[in-house]
Amino acid sequence: MHNEQNPSKLSDPSRFPLFEQAILPHLHTAYNLARWLTGHDQDAEDVVQVACVRAFRAFDGFHGADGRAWLLTIVRNTAFTFIQKKRPAHLSTPFEEDIHGGLQPEASNPSAIMRLAEDAQHLQTAMENLPPDFREALVLRHQEGLSYNEIARVVGIPLGTVMSRLARARARLRKYQATGDGQGCSIMTCQDSQQIIGAYSDGELDEARKLEFQRHLQSCPPCSKLHEEERALAEAIALRARRFAAAEALRERAMAALRAETGEK
Repeated sequence: MHNEQNPSKLSDPSRFPLFEQAILPHLHTAYNLARWLTGHDQDAEDVVQVACVRAFRAFDGFHGADGRAWLLTIVRNTAFTFIQKKRPAHLSTPFEEDIHGGLQPEASNPSAIMRLAEDAQHLQTAMENLPPDFREALVLRHQEGLSYNEIARVVGIPLGTVMSRLARARARLRKYQATGDGQGCSIMTCQDSQQIIGAYSDGELDEARKLEFQRHLQSCPPCSKLHEEERALAEAIALRARRFAAAEALRERAMAALRAETGEK
């Protein structure tokens, strides 16, 4: 997808300033995603440095539309390659019948969900216990503000999978609060409503489906309560979950690596 270029193109004097202007302003966003995916500061810095070099080599394929999304695609691919080599067991995301089956919402504990939303450290631990692809979806949506369509393009998955992944990630956070391990307690929702609640909370439903679901919420107190929990979790991830900032030295590392690519001293 990202083709490496021959040395003559890499050494084009106009390439470096254009890359610096279009791509490097998104270094903090890139690091935040890499840090959430790898779980370690140094690993995240290594991933971002490698991703910057790959992005520079593939810069001819960038057409100026969205530098952030373009870089994030390379960062997440680099991060998952790193995880596959170093910690392959961390990539497994088991299918959970309770999440896909659509049970009843009364089993969730609203006060426990609100505690999770208010306790930054507990939320941090809960998110760190999610599989990387779940963490990725939550970070891209709630910290970086990407739309479902943008997430689909960055991750390379269908729009429906984005919705499903976010729904399952939020369900796992609720389970973590209920059980302490994110695995042992059934999440119960109205049949077929869980994915719609997440999409509604994120403003991603079309007008017709939004109006239809608003009518459902008015007539269904359990789903209305679940919607409030979704909103509380989304706000907590955006405002309370730690956002990892790249060290200033990382920019210098990336710049040095890029200069080495061009032969510049």
